[in-house]
Amino acid sequence: MGDSVKEIFPVGTVLVGRHFDDVFRLIRPDIVLEWNRIISHGRHIVFVIENRIPLRPNASIVAKKFGASSNAQLRLKGQMKTVLAWNMVVFLCRPILTTTEEMLSVGLFLHDLNFYDGSSEILIAGMQHTRTLQAAIDKQQAWVAKLKGSKRDLQEWRRKGKRLLYNMMPRHVAQLLQDGVLANSICESHKLITCLFAYSIGFKDVVQKLKPDQIVESINATVNAFDQCSEHFDVFKVETKADSSYMVVAGIQDRSVSG
Repeated sequence: MGDSVKEIFPVGTVLVGRHFDDVFRLIRPDIVLEWNRIISHGRHIVFVIENRIPLRPNASIVAKKFGASSNAQLRLKGQMKTVLAWNMVVFLCRPILTTTEEMLSVGLFLHDLNFYDGSSEILIAGMQHTRTLQAAIDKQQAWVAKLKGSKRDLQEWRRKGKRLLYNMMPRHVAQLLQDGVLANSICESHKLITCLFAYSIGFKDVVQKLKPDQIVESINATVNAFDQCSEHFDVFKVETKADSSYMVVAGIQDRSVSG
């Protein structure tokens, strides 16, 4: 038995000299494990065997360190070769491994594999493919996160655009435009509306006594006061000028689209 195969079993486990079926089970072919049957099938059939004895604890520790499963089985695949001079049957085999995680889970490393049958090259190519695939997944996840951020920004800009549009015209007219109705086809009549023009008396005299930042604060406070009042009533703010003049129209808000 090869040294690398011996080392994956618990220390002190007696392997040489034991019955083959006590250490391994025959997976393929489906035959009775007898000398004559092995010799007759060994010429043209590939054999696959699997360990019966649990692997050494150190293999599980290494597997957990590299994120591999610790409940793996070692499968060996190869040819049963009869050596007449020794009166023995030699199993020329290699471990069946598809990933490096699977290799580590049974306690093997690349230097334990046969470099002439391509096993190590297949695993290395698999490692490179895994890294490439992981990089592509990470890149895709970054794009998804960026797309979600762009979607949030788009929704925020849409909300800002709606607020700006509602400030420029009545809400029901803005909704008609958003639904695709042509602007020149919107024509409405109102039986009764009220217009309000508000103006700060003596505004020019007051601003001459204030600093620029005080002027801005005064205008902003006045406009905010008018805005708070207009939000509580059925009025539409038409225009606000820099001299604190304010114009609103009542009677055209809260109309249904069909009206």
